[in-house]
Amino acid sequence: MPIYFGKQPNQRSSSGSGDRMLLLIKWLVILGAASYLAIGLYLYVTGTNDDLNRRWREAGYWLQGYDPIQVAHTGTPVLSQYGPMFPEGGYPPWAYVYALLVAPPILPFQAVKVWFSILNGAAIVALGYIVKRAYRGPGTSEQWPFLYAAALCSLAVPVALRHHQYGILVTVLLWASLYFEAEGQPFWAGLSLAFAFIKPQTAALFFLLPLARSSFRSCLWCVMVLLVATGIAAWRCSTWPWVMLSEILNTGVSNGFYLGIGDPLKNFIGRKSLLLASIALFVPLVFALLSKWRTAPLYQLAAIPAVFSTLWMNHRPHDLMIVSLLVVPLLSLAFEKRSSRLVIIAGVVGLAYWFPHLARFYEEAYFWPVPLLFRVIWLFGLFCLLEPTIKAS
Repeated sequence: MPIYFGKQPNQRSSSGSGDRMLLLIKWLVILGAASYLAIGLYLYVTGTNDDLNRRWREAGYWLQGYDPIQVAHTGTPVLSQYGPMFPEGGYPPWAYVYALLVAPPILPFQAVKVWFSILNGAAIVALGYIVKRAYRGPGTSEQWPFLYAAALCSLAVPVALRHHQYGILVTVLLWASLYFEAEGQPFWAGLSLAFAFIKPQTAALFFLLPLARSSFRSCLWCVMVLLVATGIAAWRCSTWPWVMLSEILNTGVSNGFYLGIGDPLKNFIGRKSLLLASIALFVPLVFALLSKWRTAPLYQLAAIPAVFSTLWMNHRPHDLMIVSLLVVPLLSLAFEKRSSRLVIIAGVVGLAYWFPHLARFYEEAYFWPVPLLFRVIWLFGLFCLLEPTIKAS
């Protein structure tokens, strides 16, 4: 029996109970989103500054003409205005250029911390605008506050704020890229996607989306921005772009981060081999899925790279907001179809996203069956989301 999301004539009591249950879910999700934001703000002020401080220092050393990864490896030089580099870590070369905006090294760190909070706040507000504009169809337009809350109701929000991570910014940039793509503005779509590449392990698979849809101008703008930023980064360090890219490849696989569903294998085949195998497997797989169902609505289609981005490589709690690109379209489809079955499915899928303790296990290899179970649930949700397109094909 379908659940009706407004008062209907001659409505049965069971439908009324369904409405009450849905209303309860709405308020719990809204309360959860507000709580996560409040906790995140508190933790942002009182928590550690490690990640933002790393990005600020990396950009500072780069701006002075030093390769941050080389400085991290050798421990020299030490610039007094930034302090010593952390011995591990490192970001792709274009990220040093992006950090001029995100973590500007020309400012003292306390000012950067304030600026980063403003950027995150602006991103959270912008997400509300995007969700409201994206879901304007029958049965969904009046539900946008709930959809917005569902996107923010994630432990990823306070974790990203606590550690001053890029997770919120990257997710909203990907939402923005989809919005501009839907509005027929390839320059802004490509620019948003290029900036989301500040975390390529989250954003890279989304490049396949406009490529599969033959939105070549969006792809072109994205590639051009990345090439220019990479060239500027290498020029400033008096080296070659491929040298810096090779450095980050070697650095990124030398740590103990969670490397996707194959994580238990890293102790047997090596982290670098696992990473390369993951890329070789998931890139053609995601592209094939996007190409097969390219006629699906854009926001639904985006759930494919969103889900698979949690499968293929380093993906930790602060990156999990990307799953909003599955949860929100699935909920909106349930409203549009007025389907109780989809409401239940969306609730099960969302539970692994909304519930506070589940995301904690995503960076710990010895809990690997737990994140694998959640990913199976999300894959099931992805199938349910695309089911109408699958049947039509």
